[in-house]
Amino acid sequence: MAKKENPESLFDIFREIELSEFAQLYLFAGEQFQRDTAREALVDALTDEASRAFNLDMLDGEEVTLDEIINCISTLPMMGTRRVVVVTHSDRLQLKAKSFTRIAGSLARTTVLILSGEKLDKRNLKGIPSSINLRCFMFSIVYENNLRAWLRTYLKFRGLRIDNDTLDYIFECEGNNLATIAAEIDKIVTILGDRTKITIDDTRKIIGQFREFRGTDLADTITSGKCEKALKILHSLIENQKKPTSLLFDMMNYFTMLGMYIDFLNERISEAELFRLTGRKLFWHKMRFGEKVSLWNNGRTRKALVLLTNLDSKLKKTGTTERHLFEMLLIDLTKLTQNRIP
Repeated sequence: MAKKENPESLFDIFREIELSEFAQLYLFAGEQFQRDTAREALVDALTDEASRAFNLDMLDGEEVTLDEIINCISTLPMMGTRRVVVVTHSDRLQLKAKSFTRIAGSLARTTVLILSGEKLDKRNLKGIPSSINLRCFMFSIVYENNLRAWLRTYLKFRGLRIDNDTLDYIFECEGNNLATIAAEIDKIVTILGDRTKITIDDTRKIIGQFREFRGTDLADTITSGKCEKALKILHSLIENQKKPTSLLFDMMNYFTMLGMYIDFLNERISEAELFRLTGRKLFWHKMRFGEKVSLWNNGRTRKALVLLTNLDSKLKKTGTTERHLFEMLLIDLTKLTQNRIP
């Protein structure tokens, strides 16, 4: 099989695994979740539990030398047909063209080598002869506007189905970090067992049951006018020793972004300006704030920020417990939602 560089995505790895088309040398660079997922998928496909004790070497580029790697990849498998050598943080080795030449010359035909690191200088790959079956993956960040489609494809390869409402709920709860979202999906799948469709009811129940609350959850509940639920979240945060300063920062950030989104809806700022100010795409704002904008305007968001600023100064004084101060804040913010404060 000829040398092949820059396949399109992580899903090329999945397709090649399905076809049992394996290379001798894999180079992974770029976004970490995709690197880790590709590495784990290959190790699972190339080895079984019985052979891993003898024919799988997991090395760290921060701790090993090139000579040690050479020794591993030139060793024949024991009681098996294939040996797999994985080197994480491979960029820390600062491999040059001559190093890749040594690796290629020492790589046993029965060995698969996986080098995974944040960076890779492709100019150094000139030292690898065309006779070596190479796969080079430069994983790009999956941005918010492509995240939904990416995840649907990712889940499809895992034999799972999910609808847009359920994905939106996961995004709202967990943000746009691939590793965090994948961990939540793994948790849901584990609890659901053999079921292949992930529903929004399952997700609400499981994520809501196990996830830790944040200040943004508190603000999100308040802007929906749910004071009783907000108090429960507050008590959970306090019991889990959430720092008041961190809690205030999360809430102030939430109301600031809400105000900017309202400015966009009122055509005071452009979509490009909204992104510049918040670092979030329009898709994220729609998902986060939804119909809450019907209950809030700029005047109310400014009053909410004033209340939060006042609480910050009160927390620095003694005589009143943090719980009581936050409870009074929630009541005042709920009044804003209910239009009881002009």
